[in-house]
This record gives sequence, C-alpha cells and structure tokens, in this order.
Amino acid sequence: MSTPQLLAQMDAEMIHGFSTLKYFKYIFLTVFGKGFGDRIVKDVSNPVTRS
Repeated sequence: MSTPQLLAQMDAEMIHGFSTLKYFKYIFLTVFGKGFGDRIVKDVSNPVTRS
C-alpha cells in the first residue's frame, strides 16, 4: 500500500480475525491475482527511459 499507517491498520485487523479458512482464502486470492492492494498500472503514453 502507498500509506504505511493504513497498511499497519489493515494488517492488525486481518491478524485479529485470522483463521485457517481465511489463511487459505488469502493464499487463493494472491495466487489468482484477486488481491485488493495497490495495483501497478502500465502507462504506455508515458514510457520511462533508462540511462
């Protein structure tokens, strides 16, 4: 996430309500790209050049 404080808060909430079922749910969502975090969007109109 872009904001560390919000990330820490969300992590604390997730850990508080953690269960075996939710553990596997998070793995499933991660593997299949269904996470809800920041997403990288490729902007083809503004390519980044490397030196």
